Amino acid sequence: MLAGMLVVALACGAAQAVPIELIDPAPPGPDPGDVDGSGVIDGDDIDLMGDYIRTGIAFTTANYDLSADGITSGTDGIVDLMDVDYLVCFLVETSAVDGLGDPIFGTAYGDFNLDGTVELGDLTRLGTWYGIGGGWAEGNVDRWLGWEIDLHDLTVLATNYGLSKGGYDDPIVTIPEPASASLLLLGASAVLRRRRSVTADIQCGFGVVSR
Repeated sequence: MLAGMLVVALACGAAQAVPIELIDPAPPGPDPGDVDGSGVIDGDDIDLMGDYIRTGIAFTTANYDLSADGITSGTDGIVDLMDVDYLVCFLVETSAVDGLGDPIFGTAYGDFNLDGTVELGDLTRLGTWYGIGGGWAEGNVDRWLGWEIDLHDLTVLATNYGLSKGGYDDPIVTIPEPASASLLLLGASAVLRRRRSVTADIQCGFGVVSR
């Protein structure tokens, strides 16, 4: 509660100071995409979005309905993979900066350490937790399907390996990968092609996620 003084004019022409109390302004709500209200849009928010889609349970009071098409901000009354796409590709905070030194928001599926590029560090995280399980930070691109980190996660990483986002509307830049990583990723893609068909979903114009 804020306190103050209001000066009012009396009928006789004199003035009198009257004490008043002001209601504190409501604190601002979390930014769109900050599902857990931590003040940072990160892998935890991606995980909570996936958990909501899988279970139908909202673990926080935040707005999960971010986008109708995965490309533009807006609501459609449905929380689905379009909302996850928009969160990952346009809202999540990375440690990367653009040429002007401004932080870059949005990345590709597979950028588990959120440094703005899908690279060896992300592959290492996924390899550490492969067959075990976890969230985005451990290598899970599809939390809406479950906790397990498996071949599907590896294949999505392989598809997007080397992608880097230079800025919000900048084109994709492909970063050359080490030979050892290239061989591993090539093998993962070949195995998945034998096991199942892959549908490429190029939402938000940056990177690819296999549903």
